[in-house]
Amino acid sequence: VEEANITDSYFKLDTNGTLRAAKSFDYETDEHNYTITVRARDEYNGTVEGNFTIQLLDLNEEPYDLNASNNLAVQENLPAGTLVGAFTANDQDGDELIYKLAVDGNNTLPFALSEKGELRTTQVLDFETQETHELEVLALDDEGSFTSGFFTVQVVDCFVPMVETLPIELDENGSVRTGGELLDDGGNKQNLEVGIEVSAHPFSGVGGEIIDIQSLLKPNSLTFEDLIKIPAGWKKIYARAYAKNAEGVSYGLEESITNQPGKSRDLWASASPLDDAPGWWESPWFGTFYRSESGWLLHLDLGWIYPSPGDNNSLWLWKEKLGWAWTDAKLYSFIYSVDEESWMYFYGALNQTRLFYDYSNEEWIDFDDSNEKETQGDR
Repeated sequence: VEEANITDSYFKLDTNGTLRAAKSFDYETDEHNYTITVRARDEYNGTVEGNFTIQLLDLNEEPYDLNASNNLAVQENLPAGTLVGAFTANDQDGDELIYKLAVDGNNTLPFALSEKGELRTTQVLDFETQETHELEVLALDDEGSFTSGFFTVQVVDCFVPMVETLPIELDENGSVRTGGELLDDGGNKQNLEVGIEVSAHPFSGVGGEIIDIQSLLKPNSLTFEDLIKIPAGWKKIYARAYAKNAEGVSYGLEESITNQPGKSRDLWASASPLDDAPGWWESPWFGTFYRSESGWLLHLDLGWIYPSPGDNNSLWLWKEKLGWAWTDAKLYSFIYSVDEESWMYFYGALNQTRLFYDYSNEEWIDFDDSNEKETQGDR
């Protein structure tokens, strides 16, 4: 027996008629059917030929390359059902895989694994009880073939958060604004609670009413604050911020302020009213201004502006010819102009002409407001 035409030398034919594969075939990448021609010759040179088709059969192959999608770690004290991580594997046959945990007879693992590979806790974990958990994960195809791997889940230790109390500000309505800044979330921001306690007595003393206000962190910030109505008769006001999680509670330092109901304040500017000039206020950083009932301010240097206070002694203001601008207690007299997209320095005013230096354009700009009325009743 001799070969006459064997496709691309994928097969070899022995003289005794045994046909063998000359390469390793892969059903997923190779052709599934091959045609060969075989010739048989006798001792007198007589021949006969035949065409034959070889069919490549698909065999199920076990999954491979089982991995966790991320470092398997979970903070302690989080509720049951917390996502720990996910597992993925590959299958040469393209089968849809399911995932299972290989558990011992006691089934003591505090985790559940979905068929899609998501690993979640089934109970609250405690770092002090057990720091790590070992588990075996299986990835199975629809014919029962599988691959497995051993993984370690790390329990992350959490601790008591740390917080700082912000200064107290008193307004003319008998309310105080105070809050706190989170210095450290204790490693577990999900179960964190922050708030403020206010009292008429030092917190180290015994007795007395304590107002407890649970608060929320500002978006994209570590600070929180609230406006709290103070009961009548409090001569002094004490406040402290707190932060707590499952590990415990911590308090910021105690802040205090004397309650002066007859003396009001403008919170955003830390301003106090002038005793001999009704309606006029004095700010330690923003200067002197008159506050009209319409909300406009007549600033002694800037003239008429419309304020929109922000956080932490910051101020958006609108002024004719300038448009919207921003500044705060640390930067003023530097002002950022939205229209010019530039920082400006307010040099001062003379006869209602305001002088600014524009840093982007490197030039001085003067706004002549002499045609505007700048007296208390004008706006």
